Order: sequence, then C-alpha cells, then structure tokens
Amino acid sequence: MTEDLDEIRRQGNWGFTAPVQQRRLQSFKNQVKRYLEHPEERSLVARISGGPGLDMESQIAHWLFAFEPAGMATFRALALLGCQPDQQNKAINQPGFSRAVVLESVRLWPTTPAILRELTEDHQVGGRLLQKGTGIIIFTPFFHRDNQRLDFADRMATSIWSEDDTMPSTGLVPFSAGPAMCPAHNLVPLVGSLALDEILSQATISLVRPTLNPLALPGTLNHYEVKLLLARRTATA
Repeated sequence: MTEDLDEIRRQGNWGFTAPVQQRRLQSFKNQVKRYLEHPEERSLVARISGGPGLDMESQIAHWLFAFEPAGMATFRALALLGCQPDQQNKAINQPGFSRAVVLESVRLWPTTPAILRELTEDHQVGGRLLQKGTGIIIFTPFFHRDNQRLDFADRMATSIWSEDDTMPSTGLVPFSAGPAMCPAHNLVPLVGSLALDEILSQATISLVRPTLNPLALPGTLNHYEVKLLLARRTATA
C-alpha cells in the first residue's frame, strides 16, 4: 500500500502533464477498501461511518496526503524548542503555548508555501489592471519572513498568536485564509500541541542537528534532518 501511494503521489506531482496510473490507483483503492471492510478494532477507520455516494477510499487517500504536514510541523516545532531550552517549561505551565509553537513552525517554514486564488473582481495593482478571473499565486514566505515589516520575522514569536490561527491583514496565514482555508486549521495545531505536551511532560529536549540560531532562523528546515536528544524530566526540572 505504501509503495502504491508513494508512486501515485510522485506521479501526481506532475499534475496534468502526466497520465494517471489507473492500475496503480485501483490497486491502492482496493487495498484501502479491504481495510475498510475489516478495520483494526478502535482504530480511526473503525470510527468512520460511510454512506451512499461517499468515496471513502479517495477520502482516506486525501487525508493520508493532507495530514502529513502535521508531522512536518511537529518535528520543526520540536526543533524550535530544542534550540531554546528556556522555552520548554512554558509548554507545561502556560496553556496554549504549545499550540503557538506549532503555529510558529508553520509560519517560519510553511508546508504549503504557495496559495492559489482567483480574483472575483477587477483590481488595480502597481498601475496595471488585473481583471476578474485572473489567477493569483501568493508566496507566503514573502509575507511570513518580511523583516522590513516584522521585527520577529526570523525568530519564534509565540506571543503573536491568541485563539486565531490566521492574520490576513498582516499577511500571516499559516493555514491559508478565507473561503478556501485549510479544513484542518484547528486539527493540526491540536494534534501537534498534544504531541509536544506529551513529550515535554516526560523529557527535556536538546537539538543535536542541525544547528539553529534562535535569533536568526534559516529560511528552510529539512524535518528529515532534525535529530533530538531527550533526557528524562525530573520532578524539580
């Protein structure tokens, strides 16, 4: 199943320029369907109630793809805390702090750096008329890391987040915004913060690699290269 999904997604990166591998796609769907018919007890799939007209195999494939950035954001959030040991106790003592760290990891390193939109009315931009229906690409790092407007552009700034997870007026949209906002904009920070809280309740974290300067964080961070050292948390820590 994993090999089928990897190959389908690799092919999907080419969009409409490559043909759909129908045989591979059907093989994957058949495997998911068999699992749906006999799910593991108490698993998430066992809780799903299908219905007429619902293509559950495709829904599950979508979530396997769409939820992967949650893991990316969580590993990067751990790296942020690993290079700032003085911030780790806040995750235990301050409600909502872990959630803000996850949001900051997505602001600093967007898992979806390009947002696609279409103009619903004519606009004048830079002396040029952009007509209704024009496709727009919004490159989020341009706004998230704008060091001319944001004094915290290249460092973790958890204090900017309250209960909201988007600030369109300032260009900070880690989960997009508007009618096409990411449907998991609540779920991802929730799961990521729960993971952080669980780990930090038992251990302190040190970032082994890569080396990060908390005051000048790099523009990109490969989550596969993050290596952490965990030490058991003592009662007095």
